[in-house]
Amino acid sequence: MVHANANPAPDQEHPWLRVYLATMPGDAVEELVSVTRMTLATEGTSVIAILMEGDLRVANVDRVEAQLEVALRNASQPKSFPAG
Repeated sequence: MVHANANPAPDQEHPWLRVYLATMPGDAVEELVSVTRMTLATEGTSVIAILMEGDLRVANVDRVEAQLEVALRNASQPKSFPAG
């Protein structure tokens, strides 16, 4: 496991979309052999887990950057529903 701080990237955000960027040293990621998921945590609690479609293998890089996007869907959904 490699920990990295994820910082907001407001220049890449849009309405209903928040973007976070994290940078990790390449040699720390290389030790993992492969990357299969990324999680975004706040206050010690995982709030988002992203599973990769395949194993990511990292070799001979100075750093690895991860971009996580959080999008709100159905923003105009009704606030109440009729009893049925």
